[in-house]
Amino acid sequence: MDLYTRIVQGVVRERNLLPDEGPSTLLSHDDVTIRIFHQAGIPYDYLPDPHLRLNLYRRLSFIDNREDLNRFRSELVDRFGAFPQGVESLLQTVDFRIKAQHLGIRSVKLSDGGLLHIDFRLSDNPTILISELRAIMEHVGCDYRFINLKHDDLRLSINIGAEEVGCLLEYLLSGLEEKRAQ
Repeated sequence: MDLYTRIVQGVVRERNLLPDEGPSTLLSHDDVTIRIFHQAGIPYDYLPDPHLRLNLYRRLSFIDNREDLNRFRSELVDRFGAFPQGVESLLQTVDFRIKAQHLGIRSVKLSDGGLLHIDFRLSDNPTILISELRAIMEHVGCDYRFINLKHDDLRLSINIGAEEVGCLLEYLLSGLEEKRAQ
């Protein structure tokens, strides 16, 4: 979804529908990439008008809090009726992106081999993050490991089935939010 969103933003910017923020905006350091649902999107069957679909994708790409996401969700139901699983996956992806931004997560990706990779920007004290993640993961029962990445980033790799990714990610992000709130 993030590549598609960036392409849409570029097209919209080219047509002068958004202010030009320079080329660095498309690949901003603060961007969060979430690639876990292959079917996430607004299908033609649900919304056949391509201009309206593009406009909804554009609006969705700028949502940065849960209240706006919930209003967007309600608007979809009010305007177009109950939505299919692909739209639910898209909205869940945006919700994960919002949570991830506040937790210092750069990206969440599911590989074809069933590995979920979560890349964290390390804070001043990485041992606290690792301790928090270990405490959460010991209750999950999945194989996982930590990998040091370049630029002092940390990757948490979890061996998991594709059907369990959404639940695990929700559990992990909520657990981190709780630990940070304490």
